[in-house]
Amino acid sequence: MKNIIFIAVGAILIIGISVGASVFITGAMSEPPVAAAMEEGVVEEIDSDDIYYYSVQPEFVINYGKNARPRVLMVEMSVASDQESTGDVLDRHGPELRNNILMLLAEQKGAGLETSDGKNALREDLKASIESLLVRHGNDAKITDVFLTRFVTQ
Repeated sequence: MKNIIFIAVGAILIIGISVGASVFITGAMSEPPVAAAMEEGVVEEIDSDDIYYYSVQPEFVINYGKNARPRVLMVEMSVASDQESTGDVLDRHGPELRNNILMLLAEQKGAGLETSDGKNALREDLKASIESLLVRHGNDAKITDVFLTRFVTQ
């Protein structure tokens, strides 16, 4: 009976030591990177009351690529703006917005969308396209970011 207790206690100690070593090695208990960066003044704090989100619905599904094997891309996105009225303008001019985004997505090259740099470049292109639509329709809102909330290639 004593042998079973010693074996059980030994197994629990080994498991505890391995979990502790894993936490120590991975740094899971250290300060989060964002909090550390904020202390250093690297990350600029944004007042969430000043940002409004607009989800562009429905998602975009297109064929892209001009090589022998065309590919399919499905993108769902949200737009962040500094003005609440941006959503109303985008709703009012939804067909133009969807047309501009579809044309931009159709121009994409297959290999470029597989990297994070390619996706970030696409986000910047989308941001510029949406901002130009807003300017064309007399809205001075600034698009702070475009978020790809769903991105599937096949």
